[in-house]
Amino acid sequence: MVNERLSRWDLRIFETVLSGDKASGAIAKALGLSPSYTSECIKRLVGMGLVEVRRAGLSALVRPAKGGAATSLARLVKEGSGLDLPKVLAGPGLAILPHLLAPGMTANELIEAVSLSRMTVMERIRLWRGMGLVVRDRPTGRYRLAPGQSGLAEFIASYSEERIRNAAAEAAAGAILLWHGPEGFLFSVDAGTPVKGFAPAGPSALGARVATSRDYYLAGRRRRISQNEALVQTLLIDPQNPRVRRMIRVRAEENGRRRQDLEELARWYGIAEVLASALEG
Repeated sequence: MVNERLSRWDLRIFETVLSGDKASGAIAKALGLSPSYTSECIKRLVGMGLVEVRRAGLSALVRPAKGGAATSLARLVKEGSGLDLPKVLAGPGLAILPHLLAPGMTANELIEAVSLSRMTVMERIRLWRGMGLVVRDRPTGRYRLAPGQSGLAEFIASYSEERIRNAAAEAAAGAILLWHGPEGFLFSVDAGTPVKGFAPAGPSALGARVATSRDYYLAGRRRRISQNEALVQTLLIDPQNPRVRRMIRVRAEENGRRRQDLEELARWYGIAEVLASALEG
């Protein structure tokens, strides 16, 4: 997925239109920006789902979008969170922050997950730790948003989900988002719908119609799905499917290492309790 970057001026423009619809020219004049650069910023904000533009006669009026991400960002700005939002969200902020939602990531996991240099990532982590925005869990070594940052976490989560839903819709018409995490998302389409560039997942990866007649795909860094992962994905899709639960039990009983792998994958997909139930029979 493409990382998007907000600039300081993008954020200033967003703050400016919170008080009411503004024409592009009026925004440029109020902020001392050129009309062309203002239009560039507005276009980026529209593409990120944070503002929308409506025609009013000869004027193009800008206002916050109606989506959850725009609403939560507006709340973050209006409620005076005490955050220096440009230091938090501008530059690589939106590339890194989704990975710091609970449970967070270690430094190496974080650097591997984002298309940024180690120096860029760690400089931003140090900045945020100095602001009290990010903490490091000593037992696990994971960095995550500090407790008390619920407003920021809400915005990051809603923004990420909206962008992922759009990415799934762009992958194929009628795609349904089933799960998303910091490094990818699982979606389904009607059987036979052409989808390129995504790894077959769940029942599709198993090569059997064990859940539904739909096709399933995973977007992310991994290009191939193991049988263990396909089984866990299928359990996520249809947690009470008796055939899938039986297949999981058989694999877990055959090999202790397979069981550990299944349990780790279930934690990744957020269905550890569902897997535990399936293993019990």
